[in-house]
Amino acid sequence: MLVAVGFAVSGAAVMFRQSWWQVLAAAAAIVSTVLLLLIWDGRMQGLSEQGLYAILINVGVIGCALVLKWRKVTP
Repeated sequence: MLVAVGFAVSGAAVMFRQSWWQVLAAAAAIVSTVLLLLIWDGRMQGLSEQGLYAILINVGVIGCALVLKWRKVTP
């Protein structure tokens, strides 16, 4: 629930042109990835049901927020 709130607040921060959105989005994505890895059963079968796509999206969010440093939100 906390991760969902983090993503929602970071999305609202983008809409209101706040410069701190990337920190919150990256933190929510990191926490989400860690939680998904903790519940992974260790098997390679059925990865799509175990959150593989969510982890890939999280990597994209982290990449956009921290690596590409999309700090400015233009009007």
